[in-house]
Amino acid sequence: MPVLAVAQEKAAPDKDKPKGDEGISPAEDLMREHGVLNRILLIYEEGIRRIHQRRALPPEALRSAAGIRRSPSR
Repeated sequence: MPVLAVAQEKAAPDKDKPKGDEGISPAEDLMREHGVLNRILLIYEEGIRRIHQRRALPPEALRSAAGIRRSPSR
């Protein structure tokens, strides 16, 4: 790494670094995101099942599940 890049890295404030994600590998991050997507799909599948059975379906559950992936996490 060039000396200038090292100096700039050391001078950069820590406020730009994401909080709570230190030490998480890219593979772990991907696995976590995969888990979230699986949970969202479970909510959708339950919604489909309830629609087919003509049971009550809380719309807020589907709305909040859809909003999880729309909102930026970082």
